[in-house]
Amino acid sequence: MNFFEKYPLFLRDKKNLKIKEISHFAENIIVEEIFDALKKYEQILNSEPRKVNAIIPVCWDGSTAGRPGARFAPQKIIEKIINLSLNRNFKNSLLFLPFVKVIIGEKDKTFDNIEKYVENVLKLLEHNVIPFFIGGDHSITEPIIGKYIKYFGKINLLVFDSHFDLRTVDEGLSGGTYLNSLKTNYKEDLNVIILGINDAANPDYLYERAREFNVKYLDNLECFDIENIIEFVICNLQKDLPTYISLDTDSIDINYIDSVNSPYSFGLLLNVVLKVLWYLFDNYRVVGMDVVEFNPLVGDVERSVSNLVHLLYYVWAR
Repeated sequence: MNFFEKYPLFLRDKKNLKIKEISHFAENIIVEEIFDALKKYEQILNSEPRKVNAIIPVCWDGSTAGRPGARFAPQKIIEKIINLSLNRNFKNSLLFLPFVKVIIGEKDKTFDNIEKYVENVLKLLEHNVIPFFIGGDHSITEPIIGKYIKYFGKINLLVFDSHFDLRTVDEGLSGGTYLNSLKTNYKEDLNVIILGINDAANPDYLYERAREFNVKYLDNLECFDIENIIEFVICNLQKDLPTYISLDTDSIDINYIDSVNSPYSFGLLLNVVLKVLWYLFDNYRVVGMDVVEFNPLVGDVERSVSNLVHLLYYVWAR
């Protein structure tokens, strides 16, 4: 009778720590939650983390002009993150903040909630916290950056994107208009550079608008060379300004991530994106980052989310 079990049993390696075991899931956006995250890290690994990475889910895709579904990305990404194995080289604590309240079909109310949320998150910066906003479509960057500019006065915005997002549309909401709105409203207070512009994804008039707004960019082919990117960043990012990073996942080559509304070949290579992110975090004052336009309803989701989450893992482990 000992050759079978009544219920299936699964082996559990007790020495195989998972990200969820050092992560703290907050109920409020308050400083005390940071200290709880630090204590949990210390209890598990018997050492102090270098900093806290705060993950903020924003499930809004109401500005998507194409296929909706990016609102499901935060849950999918978080589920993948927390089940990754934890190596002792992972030196940073993870704080998962509550989901931003989204009102379906109500852009103004949702963006008002995002702005109020960001106001509270910005108060945590002085405690060595770096916020990571997980969207959602690219329009969430607009209310976030608006609050960052009011807080800092002037900032750098470095964007990984196949598109300029400087469109002017009459048909309604579109995530492709957020940067046009930001540059119109904040002009010289926002220094923008874009990595990965794809010629096949942008009409001629957007190149002219980029010149008008003084938006500097490298196209996807120019981004094959990491040294070329670093030189471009050094020449165009202002070292004395805080830097915010926006990663539109459609900028990454289709062979790595195709769970996006607009997948492209000859996109950014995953290892190049990682090296640029490492460079930015090592050499600039990065005060926040968002990840947008991931759509788990399309493409090869498991491959796409695995590549995206491993990218974030190596950023957070740096």
